[in-house]
Amino acid sequence: MKERISGASFNDVMINTFFGFSPDAAGTRPIADPQTKRPFTGKLRHVPFQGRNHTLDAEENGVKTIAE
Repeated sequence: MKERISGASFNDVMINTFFGFSPDAAGTRPIADPQTKRPFTGKLRHVPFQGRNHTLDAEENGVKTIAE
């Protein structure tokens, strides 16, 4: 059980901290600050938002959201 809890906690770190995915209450903005530069490049696929899946694409210039 403790391994599952640790995995879920790290998942939250990946999604919120690394990629900045933090939708507002109105559901209008999926990324808290998309212009914040990231020290890595990567994609997080199949993130559900507003009834559709999205890909979060992180790069040096920030994070962009792409509807799948």
